Amino acid sequence: MKVAVILILFLAFPGGVYADSPDFLSLFRFDFGVQEEYTDNVDYSPSNTRDDWITRVYGSVRLSTELAPERALGQVQQEPMGRDRWGINLDYRLAYNYYAKDTYDAYFSHEGKLDTWATIGRWVVVRLKDYLLVSDEPLELQSQVGAPPGDYLPGSQRTRAQYIRNVLEPSVEYQFGKEDRLSLTYRNNYYNNEDPRYEDSQEHFLSPRLDFWFNIRHGISLEYGFDQGNFERSPDVEGHLGRARYTYRFSPQTSIFGEYAFVRRDFEDPGIDYDAQNPSVGITHAFSPTTNGSLQIGYFWQNPQRGEALDGISVDAILSTRTQYTDYSISLRGGFREDYYTALNLGGSQYYGAYGSIKHRLTQRLSIGLLGSVVQDEYPSDEKILRWEARGNATYQPLRWLSFTLEALHREDDSNREGFDVQENRAILRINLTI
Repeated sequence: MKVAVILILFLAFPGGVYADSPDFLSLFRFDFGVQEEYTDNVDYSPSNTRDDWITRVYGSVRLSTELAPERALGQVQQEPMGRDRWGINLDYRLAYNYYAKDTYDAYFSHEGKLDTWATIGRWVVVRLKDYLLVSDEPLELQSQVGAPPGDYLPGSQRTRAQYIRNVLEPSVEYQFGKEDRLSLTYRNNYYNNEDPRYEDSQEHFLSPRLDFWFNIRHGISLEYGFDQGNFERSPDVEGHLGRARYTYRFSPQTSIFGEYAFVRRDFEDPGIDYDAQNPSVGITHAFSPTTNGSLQIGYFWQNPQRGEALDGISVDAILSTRTQYTDYSISLRGGFREDYYTALNLGGSQYYGAYGSIKHRLTQRLSIGLLGSVVQDEYPSDEKILRWEARGNATYQPLRWLSFTLEALHREDDSNREGFDVQENRAILRINLTI
């Protein structure tokens, strides 16, 4: 159903504009391959672990009219107008997954991302984004563009069960100045899990936003969001989000800002209402055309209707650089976050995480990569979960259309609740053909 929606949107888009162009086929890229994966804990279980070999045979298609500006799906963030009057980015992968030891049934997985936009007149841009995932992977990665590597949803399931996530996000933006914009975004976040132990849910979110610059140095951003969440068994919720930011720009390379964020959650009985506030200050700086950094630090406090409250320092820092052969990225994130519309719906937590990645090209045909993350969540119930992961990979490309990738990872969940610790090792070999 969700795959059909994406394909219909793709086919309905005015691709005929490019039909007579000799470069039309260059907008497409097709990948085919096979992946063999070994895991020593296929259930991601704290006890009675089982191992298995998982074979994935896949095919994917990518269509891109240009390198469109990326924006975090599910967040209201500004992006510049596209260069073209319209455009499309489509990335879709279909895979057949087979378990050698029959620990689980074979199934077809889907992963798709769609981003289309069209300019009406000179100043209005209409955009549609969609994210689709059909999988049984126990840990679900954050779907937002810009999320650090190894950043998983806290409420991911603790076994293998097929689930569907589809995030549909239409928006309209009116630009009334060089950097002045008014936008309206709607998001529908749908989650369905075939395992009755996990809860189906759906989110409706509507958010207007204003970005206005008084002059080249002084600017403000104002954002409001209304959120309605429906859950299969848990109390439904209505939420309100507010965010205001003032920015002072010293130069094109350096800016400082102050921000205040507020969230309110009103649950149906017997849920516990709460609000959370987070003032902060920050700085962004471009050290060079290839090195950028930002730091935002503040303090948050959560006020529940009853029960234990959470409060502490909030931080969001990132440093990334790119050289001729190497890409680096280091980030620190922490403060108050919420986990809803997932398998477990864990609610609000105080978290702190460190993430790092490096990719280095040893030769023209051989590259290696390392990724690592460590994240701790603490909940009002005093439960603490520390998750860490280390991952390494190497890719060899003997031909332009052929590549081999070898990957290994180790991950652990350490909980202060007895009997909830989990660990897993994986090894992956992938052969990919590109057309």
